[in-house]
Amino acid sequence: MRVAPEKMMCTLVSVPEGNDISSIFELDPTTLRGGDSLVPRNSYVRLRHLCTNTWVHSTNSPIDKDEEKPVMLRIGTSPVKEDKEAFAIVPVSPAEVRDLDFANDASKVLSSIAGKLEKGTITQNERRAVTKLLEELVYFVTAGVNSGQDVLEVLVNKPNRERQKLMREQNILKQIFKLLQAPFTDGGDGPMLRLEELGDQRHAPFRHICRLCYRVLRHSQQDYRKNQEYIAKQFGFMQKQIGYDVLAEDTITALLHNNRKLLEKHITAAEIDTFVSLVRKNREPRFLDYLSDLCVSMNKSIPVTQELICKAVLNAANADILIETKLVLSRFEFEGVNSSESPLENGEDEEEVWLFWRDANKETRSKSVRELAQDAKEGQKEDQDVLSYYRYQLNLFARMCLDRQYLAINEISGQLDVDLILRCMSDENLPFDLRASFCRLMLAHACGPRPPGTGDPCEIRPPLVGDTFRNRYR
Repeated sequence: MRVAPEKMMCTLVSVPEGNDISSIFELDPTTLRGGDSLVPRNSYVRLRHLCTNTWVHSTNSPIDKDEEKPVMLRIGTSPVKEDKEAFAIVPVSPAEVRDLDFANDASKVLSSIAGKLEKGTITQNERRAVTKLLEELVYFVTAGVNSGQDVLEVLVNKPNRERQKLMREQNILKQIFKLLQAPFTDGGDGPMLRLEELGDQRHAPFRHICRLCYRVLRHSQQDYRKNQEYIAKQFGFMQKQIGYDVLAEDTITALLHNNRKLLEKHITAAEIDTFVSLVRKNREPRFLDYLSDLCVSMNKSIPVTQELICKAVLNAANADILIETKLVLSRFEFEGVNSSESPLENGEDEEEVWLFWRDANKETRSKSVRELAQDAKEGQKEDQDVLSYYRYQLNLFARMCLDRQYLAINEISGQLDVDLILRCMSDENLPFDLRASFCRLMLAHACGPRPPGTGDPCEIRPPLVGDTFRNRYR
């Protein structure tokens, strides 16, 4: 403590009743004032505790001593009056007061609802009320305006840091996690809900509540390291809710995005396998995008997670989740007819890039990438979905190869070789975003820094890829 222990008489604590006389302090201005003049705003004062006739002092004793880096210090009182123990009177804007009141009240309501969810005694009106409150919290933390859009689609470019801070300090984040746990907690007579039942349409309102909770968590941690570390403590719990369509995986990915420390600490082979199983189950591009985000941090590869993803995604057992790329000489050859017996009209072999994939019935389907692009352009939903999935797969491959990850490069280049990539990059019949994905893959192949000990760059394959690229488009 900043003063001798024998001089420290009391420590400030909170009291339940606001009108308790022990909560009264007098302001003593640091500048000389006449008589009973009021203490002006924006001034410095000393604080005297009325009941004990002691003066408020700062201390070096931490409150949050269990934290890795304690930042909160206790305040105590002493009969010694010191000039250096002065406090600034800072006016607070009405908007800040309203924000604090809203956050405080919201925390109390969420705590009450979580208790009822755990006991299974929540009413329909209370369920609607907490849904509305969670929607308001999304707009509150994003400083957005409810203009009728889907609340789950709200995006924010510049987060409101003060409101994000309130979400943690007023225990809203703590209550959010209680809400996510409460319906599935067994109080003795079995839980009110099981995670497996969330997909049932009867429980759609509770699924929506969980989705809103995860949206609040996602917006609360955006670009705010303190909240990220707080939420990351519940990483194990959030993992259990992956794959139940409550946006848990979306929130986890956003939490880990560009956060190397958390990525290396929390992502193991088990988490990668979970994401791969989600790709197989849902066949949605966004899950490939989640895996892409786990490969990098601040545009730099993370070799540990990169290697885990390579081993999982490129495993032969998971070949069914990927779209295979082949260069087919001719349709006749593809159909099993000998090309020498059925020559093309111009007498030359014609090469074409074809994609092969498995549909929902696990049947192998195939189509040339040009046909896919043309049919997708004409509005064919299935072709649009396949092309979008393939584009995200290429982006994932590019991230897996980033910074010369040879585990991925050696495997992927077996079917996506230089000539094939260059052919697709230069094909004006393909959409621009797909050609851009091929460019990213080429850059990941050719332009990363060499790992130490690889010898002369002219002796290894990726620089040769770069030379081919430069020669072709010189």
